[in-house]
Amino acid sequence: FHPKYGDALSGVMDISAKDLVAKSEGGLGLSVLGLNSYAGFPLKNVGSFIGSYNRGYSDLLTRLNSRGGDREFRTEQAFGKFNIRINKSNQLRIYGLYDGYRYSQDADFSVSSKNTTAALSWTSAPARNIAAKWLAAATRYEMSFDQPNSLRVENRDDVLQSRLDVLWDFDRHFLEFGADIQTRTIATAVHETEARNYRTRATRFGFYANDKFRLTDHLFVNLGGRLLSLSLLNHGWSFDPRASAAFLLTKEDILRISAGWYHQFGDYFVLKKNPDLGPKSAIHLALSYDRITEATELRATLYDKEYRSLFLTAEDGLVGNGGTGYARGAEFFIKKKSQKADFLFVYNFLHSRRKENDVEILSPSPYEIAHSATGILTWKIKSWSLGLRYSFASGRPFTPLEGREWDTASQAYVPVWGAAYSDRYPSYQRIDLNGSRSFSLFNRLVVIYFGVTNVLDNKNISRYDYGDDYAGRKDQQSIFGRSLFVGIYVPFF
Repeated sequence: FHPKYGDALSGVMDISAKDLVAKSEGGLGLSVLGLNSYAGFPLKNVGSFIGSYNRGYSDLLTRLNSRGGDREFRTEQAFGKFNIRINKSNQLRIYGLYDGYRYSQDADFSVSSKNTTAALSWTSAPARNIAAKWLAAATRYEMSFDQPNSLRVENRDDVLQSRLDVLWDFDRHFLEFGADIQTRTIATAVHETEARNYRTRATRFGFYANDKFRLTDHLFVNLGGRLLSLSLLNHGWSFDPRASAAFLLTKEDILRISAGWYHQFGDYFVLKKNPDLGPKSAIHLALSYDRITEATELRATLYDKEYRSLFLTAEDGLVGNGGTGYARGAEFFIKKKSQKADFLFVYNFLHSRRKENDVEILSPSPYEIAHSATGILTWKIKSWSLGLRYSFASGRPFTPLEGREWDTASQAYVPVWGAAYSDRYPSYQRIDLNGSRSFSLFNRLVVIYFGVTNVLDNKNISRYDYGDDYAGRKDQQSIFGRSLFVGIYVPFF
């Protein structure tokens, strides 16, 4: 991934919101899962506004499908974006985002979170071949876990950040460079028999540059790098070089190779206690082939990630950089389009091992899903659309319970665990069906949609729970049992 992204060991997520709209658009949807709405409209002589508001809840869904209400969730999301044109070369954007979530299971526990973001960006083009963007943002993430009469955990994560990105296009070279700064404050309160409070604060600095250029008519090259540092550590600066090349075999076939060195700082509370730690690191190598035609999009990728300097906890509780690991795999993606049907298929293979945290020998990674596949087939028949989705994933590794022992000091049974991540959960399988029909009502387009989740009602297991005495094991099944949902969507304009 691009060197403007840092403090990430294996991947990043980059989400963009719709920008300027030339005419009014939007709609309102109601379903048994809740409400979703969207509106976008131009502001005369100013720019445009885009906004959305969504609410979700499980109450109606569980009643419709005759299931008990021992587990329920509620969600709320709101987003707004003003795009203000200062002049032909300058634009101001103001963003706001709110996300709320709550999940509870009977009287056992409840989890809730809130995420709020406010941001301001300024885009300027001082010359025909130069563009710059400055961004400032503030984010607050709050999470609470409540287990009545036992435990309550409250966490707040505040982030202030600013970044400057510059694009400079000069003929055969396309240069990108910039800098970013982030100040992050984390506060955690744990309430048991007595309250315990933890707090840490750190500032992260980053600088990057990347040059994309055409070496020949068929060969394009990316060369870049990033400098990164964190105020909590005595380590100093880390340098991440990154390079990639794309060779155009034909107009429709592309061969790509990429390599990079990546660093990630890790948990700030761990770093505060161990300032001599260095960041975790990984070396990536990937080879991929793309074929893109009007009807077909295909990609096949092989990759290798070698992890070094992972955090390893010693018997005395100190943390060092003695951990290692690797992840090797393959990905295959194909998408085909026709006038009456669309087909998409994705397959992933992963083989991963890690020596990390309290796992002192190279063991299966807790993140390893060796095989996963998804197939989606969509038919379009006049005003009808019908879709079928199949998902498969091999079981995740877990550490098995081999027995229990009586502890006289605590007067309770304690578990005897087997080798770390030496067993696996059963595989996950699910078939979903969905469809929609469009029609006109009072000269307005209306869409009715429906779906059946987990058509075969597979009892997929997400984890195993053990009682306080570790005498038995209970299968904790996925919340996605067979469910029917229906809804209606009406465009505003």
